Amino acid sequence: MERMATPHFYICWILLLAGLGQAQKAQALEHVLVNLEGQQRRLSGKVVTEDDYGTMLLETDEGAMWHLDARTIRTRSSDS
Repeated sequence: MERMATPHFYICWILLLAGLGQAQKAQALEHVLVNLEGQQRRLSGKVVTEDDYGTMLLETDEGAMWHLDARTIRTRSSDS
């Protein structure tokens, strides 16, 4: 006798796949070159939050949080 998958089975798979997609998205690193107090600095990390203007909160691998005003960001790229 062949077993049929239940709706619960499909829901679990959908949630699992959705979660994996979010986890991959969260792993993307942003690389920014910013002008801070007249000096250029390269930072890499994950964007915690960002507004419509490009101002962001960036968390580096070391755990430091950087508030970066959009006007200070010179270049930006992502490895996603």
